[in-house]
Amino acid sequence: MKAAEAKLREEQLVAARDATISTLGDLKKKNALTAEVYAEVVGADAAEGGADAKKEGGSSAMETDAPKRSLTELYTSLQAVHSRGAISTATLFAAMAHKLAPLEGEEDPEPKLDHEILENPTRVLRAQERVIAGLPGSRYVPISASRRVGIVVLKDTTPDEAEDLLEATAPTAPAEGENADEEEPQPPAPFEFVSS
Repeated sequence: MKAAEAKLREEQLVAARDATISTLGDLKKKNALTAEVYAEVVGADAAEGGADAKKEGGSSAMETDAPKRSLTELYTSLQAVHSRGAISTATLFAAMAHKLAPLEGEEDPEPKLDHEILENPTRVLRAQERVIAGLPGSRYVPISASRRVGIVVLKDTTPDEAEDLLEATAPTAPAEGENADEEEPQPPAPFEFVSS
């Protein structure tokens, strides 16, 4: 009987792992995580194998011979990229939606978070303002250290390095009377703000 239970548990773990990898692929398509983060979490070999399989007419990374990480390894990698600020807390929980309830003696995969990374930090309640902080070691920091909410002007601490900017995920609809083909104006060039 125990062998049958162990086999069933192994099948459940494989199904949860495959569902998690599929969800990560969907999150990558939605720009919730970058290709680099996807490769780091899924495993560079598996991610590259998936790209090769698509070029050769295959449909997903799951159809390759690349070794797949276990469910525990996927969740550990997800928590690591979250802790350094590469993905939001909402993306972390979306990716971990397929976790299984732990059996007796197994470790609970539920992440124990000491912080939360917001996708839209402008939606901060007044009561939350006192606990809002930037990520340690961030490239962009507020010009005024005391300013954490509202319109915050940021300073690039490493302006010589190349920027990796995220693309907008949902285009805004043109306002009434605007031409839909009209391009958005370019942002201003970087400048140094000097307070008096």
